[in-house]
Amino acid sequence: LASLDKRPAPSADPEVARRVGDIRFELSREAQKARWREQIRPEWEAAVPGILDLLTHRNPRVRFEALERLGTIEDEDIEVLFKDLLTDRSPRIALKAARLLYLRGDRAGAEVFRRTLEKGSEAARLEVLQTLDSRKTRRDRAKDLPLARLALKDEGAGVRAFAVRLVTALGDRQALPELGRSLGDPAAEVRVAAIQSIGNLGL
Repeated sequence: LASLDKRPAPSADPEVARRVGDIRFELSREAQKARWREQIRPEWEAAVPGILDLLTHRNPRVRFEALERLGTIEDEDIEVLFKDLLTDRSPRIALKAARLLYLRGDRAGAEVFRRTLEKGSEAARLEVLQTLDSRKTRRDRAKDLPLARLALKDEGAGVRAFAVRLVTALGDRQALPELGRSLGDPAAEVRVAAIQSIGNLGL
């Protein structure tokens, strides 16, 4: 019986390996659709026809576009789909789901933000900071500070400059040592942001 729990060794035949991958994908897709089927409301289906097929499509672009359209629906119950999509195999989709949740006042995607700041593209990292800079949902600003401060050490000058301004906007005087170090940053835009930001703290 124990042998039944072990996955078979990968096939040396590329066609067999591809077919096995296809089968696993379809099984996973059907399981996801079954889980969501009872949660989908008629008005969601009306807004995004074929919603189940689109959200579980093999092409991440199709899934992303469906998620964008769902993001326009003003129904808090739809957030259950966004939370499931935080684990999508596409980092871009997971980030989009995290942003949609955050902009609705839900920080369930905070870990996605952290992963993006650590491993995402520069554009994606800036997207995270721009989301955190949203004035709409920052009820508890202190929860965003660790992410903003993490970006102060980013390899991208544009990201570091944005992080300097964001940390200041959040009113984090505890970050003064880091802001001070930013005064010696090799990038002029970061130094300028640091000078302006430290001034905004009343120093």
